[in-house]
Amino acid sequence: MTQLRPAAELTVTDHGFLRDGRPHQIISAAIHYFRVHPELWEDRLRRLRAMGVNTIETYIAWNLHQPTPDRTEFSGPADISRFISTAGQLGLDVIVRPGPYICAEWEFGGLPAWLLADPELRLRQTEERYLAAVDAWFDELVPVLRPLLAGRGGPVVAVQVENEYGSYGTDTAYLDHLRQGLIRRGVDCLLFTADGATDGVLRGGILPGTLATATFGSRPKESLATLRRHQPAR
Repeated sequence: MTQLRPAAELTVTDHGFLRDGRPHQIISAAIHYFRVHPELWEDRLRRLRAMGVNTIETYIAWNLHQPTPDRTEFSGPADISRFISTAGQLGLDVIVRPGPYICAEWEFGGLPAWLLADPELRLRQTEERYLAAVDAWFDELVPVLRPLLAGRGGPVVAVQVENEYGSYGTDTAYLDHLRQGLIRRGVDCLLFTADGATDGVLRGGILPGTLATATFGSRPKESLATLRRHQPAR
């Protein structure tokens, strides 16, 4: 496979996205590597590209990669690097949604079942046992993702912080812990959130109508302010 266009970082302005400094429209489709046999990854990605998609987004299923606390898998069906690299070689940008909670109609929302062995652990909040497990997981995951980021010549242009958390909770300290943890480990691409409806208004950290994988605020400037709070400083 030959890379059809060079990787370039994605930035945001008051008027929309820029990719390599040029106005850019994201046309994205979701494909979950953990639901497709690895030998079919390239075929499915080619089909999406033929439909006119320029970006694919995928969750990362923690429970697939860490079936036990002391075992981490990034090979075979869990070879996320191969999946993302294949997308990049086909000229597709990639948006990664690592959770740690992903929903995705996937068992336990992608959280590993072994978390439930500790009756004191509280999920998706600022709770030391849960955060310790998440931090240990990010210590394994982020080094795999780092070479794939756009700033390092890879196809990953954006990373989501948690998943639709505004529809679940209000623990902003938890979200900031995840955000800071990604940045501290070297994730320097665009960070964003995606949230559901509140009082009839859709909220999120992206401009309205430009990213199919998130839900968006009805007032662009407010949405942009949310995004910039999640964007790593340069």
